[in-house]
Amino acid sequence: MMDQLQMLWKIQKYDQYIEQSEQQVIQLESDEETENLELKIRQTEYDLTNIKTQLELNNVKIQRYNKKLEQLNYNNEEIEKRLYSGNITDLDQLTHMNKENKDKKEEIKKIETELLEIMETLDDLKESVINKEKEYKELKYLLENTKKKNSQEGTEIKSDIVSYKEKREKLLNNLDETLKKKYIKLSKNKGKAVAEVIDNRCTGCHMGIPLSILSKLKKTNKVNYCDNCGRILYYNKKEE
Repeated sequence: MMDQLQMLWKIQKYDQYIEQSEQQVIQLESDEETENLELKIRQTEYDLTNIKTQLELNNVKIQRYNKKLEQLNYNNEEIEKRLYSGNITDLDQLTHMNKENKDKKEEIKKIETELLEIMETLDDLKESVINKEKEYKELKYLLENTKKKNSQEGTEIKSDIVSYKEKREKLLNNLDETLKKKYIKLSKNKGKAVAEVIDNRCTGCHMGIPLSILSKLKKTNKVNYCDNCGRILYYNKKEE
């Protein structure tokens, strides 16, 4: 059967397990990897929206330029019909119409060049949309898997915490009432109520332990306290 000192040491171990496990749950619930993935997804959504907007604007430009080209070509054909009809004999009018014809052709050429550039940009944008949509799907899949993994891990840790607390409570109830209150008070004030003795020193305050107390720790299972910090001293006899 476990003596009071061993129970105190075991209770503290459970307290440490519980604290560490609760910290793990907090980290899992506010996981940095998940936050980074969510940030990347929002950025990808933003980029995708921008690219699609540019794509739509360019499609509108293409429609507008095509209509303009259609009108210019029609106007130019009409000018050329009049020029070559032989009905116009006025030199000034012929000069003016030739200039108009030349201007229309230059405008047509300019629009056709701009259209070609837009069409090339359009192909790049379409490819960007495909790549961004693929990236978005991959990020969403990774986020879902990460959340699922964290959730499963969190559930397991929470189950362990319940188990640790049950075992801790059982040991606490078997402690002497005075010792129980002393342990709880020391834990609250010192962080750790029980300090292991290593190399003849208290690991709580790192002060040396008097030989008289060391002798008691080694030969008996009675509860002894550190003269300096007041913690309950624990000596692992198995390591002798």
